[in-house]
Amino acid sequence: MSKLMDRLFLAINVFCAVAVFSMMALIVTDITLRTLRLGSIPSGIEIIELSVVLIVFLPLAALQQKKGHIRVEIIHAHLPHRIRLFADFFSWLLFLLFFVIVLWKGLSMLSTSWAVKERMINSPIPVYPVRFCLALGSFFMVIQLIFDLKSIIWKLIEKSTDN
Repeated sequence: MSKLMDRLFLAINVFCAVAVFSMMALIVTDITLRTLRLGSIPSGIEIIELSVVLIVFLPLAALQQKKGHIRVEIIHAHLPHRIRLFADFFSWLLFLLFFVIVLWKGLSMLSTSWAVKERMINSPIPVYPVRFCLALGSFFMVIQLIFDLKSIIWKLIEKSTDN
């Protein structure tokens, strides 16, 4: 399962990297056109707004897998190992609860958006693909957090049997 997740996360990261590059190219092109007074890219701002959701939510689970999220370790680093594990367990549990709620509401918004074929205001750009990416990224994050919690539980069990 880990190899499958690694490949999936690699594909998501490549997709997001291309999205970031495309977003930068769109911004530079739009600014250049406006500076030269040649107009602007139609719906350019809306495309950028929607792209931000893609590049934030899709790669979250891959970042979590590598433990790449920012965390303050001023106190955490000085705690005994077992207490650190409990602190990690509690924080991942809260994180899991948060992302279960994001997934639940994301699926609800996706369902509504799909039913009405929601589009950006004054733009032909559909919103539901982005809502799908938000739900998909949250789903992967929930799965990754479950794996992380399982790992911490096993470490806690090993520590208790060692004593």
